[in-house]
Amino acid sequence: MSLVVPQRSQAHLLELIFGQKQPEDLWVRLYINDWKPQDGDTTEQYTEMVGHHGYTPRRLAKEQWFIEPGETPDSARALGDTVEWVFPRGGETKVYGYYITGVHTGRLYWAERFPDGPYRIEFEHDRIRVLPKIVTKRLREDI
Repeated sequence: MSLVVPQRSQAHLLELIFGQKQPEDLWVRLYINDWKPQDGDTTEQYTEMVGHHGYTPRRLAKEQWFIEPGETPDSARALGDTVEWVFPRGGETKVYGYYITGVHTGRLYWAERFPDGPYRIEFEHDRIRVLPKIVTKRLREDI
């Protein structure tokens, strides 16, 4: 499953690029409902894992991102620090993916369903790692 940036967030990202909005730190959140991210999503579509296995969202500061050219001349990527959850309690829970929200605005920036998920949290000390990233690619020459 590809990463999905909802349309509302695409406009907000342009506002950030052109200095009309201030950047903010981000929350990386896990979701437990069987949802495939879509263009019109808001945070309402995602059931966060809160209340399960000692879970809490993880904060990614602006300084924890590395921006670099992509693997091809027409691409670039932003990589956040790897985020890890180690769950102190067991019990059956399926985790379908993660989503990113603004710390101050609560805005949904993007979401990604785990391509090899859902991940099951069953035992004490089970873990999930997420490497937040965005890869851009020019799709058309005439834009």
